[in-house]
Amino acid sequence: IPNLSLTAIPLKALKALYIQRNADREKNKNWYNESMDLLYESIKDNPYIMFSEGSLAEIYYALKIKDSAYKYARKSFEGLPKNSIHYAMLSKLYANEGKIDSIIFQYHEINTPPKEGINTIYLASMNNFFNQLPDSLSKIVLNDAKSAKKIFKKSKDVQELADRIIYGSEKVEQALNYEDKAEEQLANRQTS
Repeated sequence: IPNLSLTAIPLKALKALYIQRNADREKNKNWYNESMDLLYESIKDNPYIMFSEGSLAEIYYALKIKDSAYKYARKSFEGLPKNSIHYAMLSKLYANEGKIDSIIFQYHEINTPPKEGINTIYLASMNNFFNQLPDSLSKIVLNDAKSAKKIFKKSKDVQELADRIIYGSEKVEQALNYEDKAEEQLANRQTS
């Protein structure tokens, strides 16, 4: 049985993940080849969910084989562009190449309707580069942060990442320190 249904992750891909995570890397120096072979086979079993392609991109990235990592990251992203894991891998590759404008462009292409995971990844990426962006891009990112802050009011991660862009990391760190101190003082009052 290659998989349990048409939408299921192929069993070979699950076995490949098991090998990746549980291989005794001292005894089995060839763990990644075994895992990659299973992932290539599992593409044939279910070529629609892009799970194996995304996993191959991660392995190639870890092995520092950038062209293959990019090939499979791009393939998985194009197959399922609104998948936050695929967007994260492609963004990581773009960031390593300094193509920050590509991260922004892809975000705008896939963020309709807005998704929390994609916004979290985007804002986290932009926090690393925001101070280095030209004015035209920083205005776009600032507007994106304000928009995400309004949409995802219940997401602590999105709120903090957006605040770091809108107000600056130093002010957010200071606010978080004040919050910790206030919680500590409140806890001390309740125990006394």
